[in-house]
Amino acid sequence: MDEKSISSCFVENPTNLTLKEATVEPNHGSTARFKNRLRRIQQYQKQKREKQKDKSQRRKHRVAARKHTGEEKQQPKTIESMRIIDETTVDLNDEEVKRDIEEDEMAEAMSG
Repeated sequence: MDEKSISSCFVENPTNLTLKEATVEPNHGSTARFKNRLRRIQQYQKQKREKQKDKSQRRKHRVAARKHTGEEKQQPKTIESMRIIDETTVDLNDEEVKRDIEEDEMAEAMSG
C-alpha cells in the first residue's frame, strides 16, 4: 500500500490513531431480499411512509428555522418570475401615435 491509502484508513483520534472500522450498513432501500410478494409490498410501503415522515420533519424544521431567524421563504426561479418587465406601452393620445395611425399605408388592406 502506498502512503496515501494507508493514511486514509486511519482516523484522527485525540489520544492516538486508530484503524477505522469497516462496518457496512445493511441496504434498507432494497426490498429485493424478500421473496414473499406480500412481505415485499409491506416493506416497501413501510419504507415509503418513513421517507414521507422524514421529508415532513425536514420541512417542519426548515419552516421553524426560517421563523426563528426571520428569513423569508425562497421564491422559486421560474421563467415568469425572472422576466424583466418592459413597459413599452403606447399612449393612444400621443401626437406621434395619432400621425402614425393616420399615415398607415396598410390600414385599408388590413381592415377589410
